[in-house]
Amino acid sequence: QVDVAAGRPNLVKVCPRESKAQVLIGCLNKLYVAVAHDDSTLVTGTRWAVSDITPAGISTITDTIGPDLGRIPAAKAWWATVLGNTIVVGRGGGLDEPAFIWDRNPAHVATAIANCPHRAVGAMMSPNQHLILIGCEDESLGYTGLTARWANQGTVDQWASDTLSTAGAREMAGSGSRLIGGGWTAFGGTVWTDGDLWALQEMNDAEFIFKPQLLSGETGLAAQNLWCEHPGALWYLGPDMLMR
Repeated sequence: QVDVAAGRPNLVKVCPRESKAQVLIGCLNKLYVAVAHDDSTLVTGTRWAVSDITPAGISTITDTIGPDLGRIPAAKAWWATVLGNTIVVGRGGGLDEPAFIWDRNPAHVATAIANCPHRAVGAMMSPNQHLILIGCEDESLGYTGLTARWANQGTVDQWASDTLSTAGAREMAGSGSRLIGGGWTAFGGTVWTDGDLWALQEMNDAEFIFKPQLLSGETGLAAQNLWCEHPGALWYLGPDMLMR
């Protein structure tokens, strides 16, 4: 069980690994990991050990559900991306917080990534080992809500762009007013605003690194976790509450 005082759940993510899978459970103000007990049987069912891995110092927030669901794009839900033996997590909704990293040890809490941009609504890792934060602060423009920004290749804490680094950023300046979510899929970097769908193409170019391409201006994403990938297709819920 998780503490009901932690607030409503807003993320459940299965994180596979060689030994046994871990299940991340994000609540409004807490982050937990559940791991199946070794003594689980078909008779007893799966017994879970639940550990609190909430990062220290995060703000306590409240949320309300309005009848028109108009709060969804700004929902302060957890997001997570698996990077092998580490997991990068954070909370969306424009919260002035960095991304956090967790070493997959249930005895350890997640910790803030040093020098990390704040306010990300999601993250992904490219095949060339660039950690990309979605919707975070820009190095020169501050917070616009439309920036995808990546760290120096093979790092999670080197974000300054210079001649000796591959770190950088791109703006998704289409019909949307802010980035909502996304991830690395079979189609490459996939990013939604509240008004359109973008691809972030890996260029294998030492200068430009990534190039944004507008795929659809039909609609955006309702909330950061309301999308999934099924073999050969992406499915997502738009702000108009229609599935595409």
